[in-house]
Amino acid sequence: MRGLILAHVEDAASAAGRAQAREVGQEVAAEARKALEEGSARAKAAAQLLEQATREMRQHSVLRAAGITAGCSFGILAAVIAAAWFYLPSKSEMESLRAERSHLQASIEDLAKRGARIKIDPCGGRLCVAVDTDKGQSHVDWRGAWHATDGEPLAIPKGY
Repeated sequence: MRGLILAHVEDAASAAGRAQAREVGQEVAAEARKALEEGSARAKAAAQLLEQATREMRQHSVLRAAGITAGCSFGILAAVIAAAWFYLPSKSEMESLRAERSHLQASIEDLAKRGARIKIDPCGGRLCVAVDTDKGQSHVDWRGAWHATDGEPLAIPKGY
């Protein structure tokens, strides 16, 4: 009987131990679950903060790039306007150049009507015209100090 009682006591102790172990296991599991949930909540909060910071940095980067692009565009536009202002002639200069061009064109047409084919070359830092040595009744010896590259004699026109 004593063996039977011992067996019952062992069974009861074993059942009580299992129940207590189950209870402790459930408590540990509950604490672990609670700790995991808290950690998960903290991780979610950190992920949200990180995502928000990333969005803000992206916005700042976009704004910075837009600012740099706008600044460069303004600089290029200002350079183009300045170049046009300084290098293109004014309206009065254009009118003066057109008048001079018209005068020169009229002179060219007049010379063409008269059959003139004047050869102009530089000589001694001035402009000279080529002269014939055998034209006219009063032959003048045009062998002067200046000659064109082809050997033709040159003379400085009067009034120049």
